[in-house]
Amino acid sequence: MFSRSSALRSAAKSRVGRIAAAGAVAAIAITLSASPASADSYKYVTLPSGRGYFEFADNGDHFTVCDTKADGHGVSAILISRDIHGTQRVVLSLDDGGDSGCDSKVYDINALYDYQMSVYWNGDNVYHSGPWFTE
Repeated sequence: MFSRSSALRSAAKSRVGRIAAAGAVAAIAITLSASPASADSYKYVTLPSGRGYFEFADNGDHFTVCDTKADGHGVSAILISRDIHGTQRVVLSLDDGGDSGCDSKVYDINALYDYQMSVYWNGDNVYHSGPWFTE
């Protein structure tokens, strides 16, 4: 036979066990659902007709714009940031054209902002943009 104190201890142990199990399940669920905001470490936006591209390499936060056609027009790119209030601003501008090679800059991506890469051919000034991303 169980005494009253034995039954209370058993119930308390059972309750503590259930709480611990629920806590462990919650911790595992949070860990599994907490993925990086951007799994990609490389992003790019291309222009039609192979005129150029804008790329981002997360290794050192390098942004590069390339004009790939000798058509008399360069290629320009901008990086736009967006804060939690939706305010957007251009934080980086790059131009390439008239020389060999591509042009690059480093810009430190901040985890508190979303970013969008846009590139355009200076012959028509039509922006081609990638999706918003964060680090």
